[in-house]
Amino acid sequence: MGAVLAVAAVGAAVYSACSSRANSTAAPAHAPGQQEIEAAAARERAARAEAEAAKVAHEAAEAQLRAAREAEATATTQNEAAQEAKREAELRAKQAEEYRRRAEQVVDNLEKELKEEKGEIDYPRPQWLPKGGIHFGFVGDAGTGKSSLINLVLGVDEGSPEAAATGVTETTQKATPYDCPGLVNTKLWDLPGLGTPNHPRRTYLKECGLRYFDAVGVLVGDRWSENVDFLLKELNKFKVPYFLIRSKLDSAIQANKRKGVDAQGTIVELRTMLKTYGAEHPQFVISSWEPEIGDTQALLACVRLVIQYRARDFNHAELMERMKVAMQQCNNAQTA
Repeated sequence: MGAVLAVAAVGAAVYSACSSRANSTAAPAHAPGQQEIEAAAARERAARAEAEAAKVAHEAAEAQLRAAREAEATATTQNEAAQEAKREAELRAKQAEEYRRRAEQVVDNLEKELKEEKGEIDYPRPQWLPKGGIHFGFVGDAGTGKSSLINLVLGVDEGSPEAAATGVTETTQKATPYDCPGLVNTKLWDLPGLGTPNHPRRTYLKECGLRYFDAVGVLVGDRWSENVDFLLKELNKFKVPYFLIRSKLDSAIQANKRKGVDAQGTIVELRTMLKTYGAEHPQFVISSWEPEIGDTQALLACVRLVIQYRARDFNHAELMERMKVAMQQCNNAQTA
């Protein structure tokens, strides 16, 4: 660029000098002879040719200068474009890496959730569940009567200070223990209802730690529940003794009366429904409000039986047999 500018400057100087020389020959000081006139004309022609050449050189230098400036501008533009393209490429690379990381995180979370739903994760024992003593839990869908049943087992009235809170909506928000009367170091646990927004199935097993309970009462609603089936798979997997309990028998009897079905027909209907979950474990149709009907007394006897056997490191097969006997004795007493 500097060389081009120098050439342009030289051309301009030469052009200026030649123009001056050409002009100086136009006015002689005295009348010239023929030879002088011809010599002057020759010098003028030479001067004009030199000036024309200088002009051409000057214009060429200016053209080169313009070309150099244009080339410089083009190079600057290309360099800026290259830098912008580099920044854009780096940004896209960062975005791609972030998308990849997020995708991997989503896949990991989905795999974890799937394992959680299948109960395949080795959850630690909940901090709120002591290792010593006997722990009997009551679980099921929200609104199936868990708290009312616990009050029946405890032998306390609804609304008393020591009673479990009850209601028509989701009442139990966290695992709540109650001392079992007449049994030392034994807790009955009122566990939150499964499948609510506060207690989704995805985190329920970890939250409630069912595999660490000594026995569990599973309460079911009016019809087959996927949530209950989910709970039973966990209990069966870890060989936790459990009962299947259909509560609110009194309400079902009143509802069926309008259909022409008597109390015994309602009990048979509900027992048939319970068998859809399998017949390997004890099943009870009860009423917490009218404990004299259905299998309520048999359930109370079996709860205590399980606790006693569990306390002396029971034999599972023997316990199942003893519970069947206890249920039959209670049923015989009711029909006598």
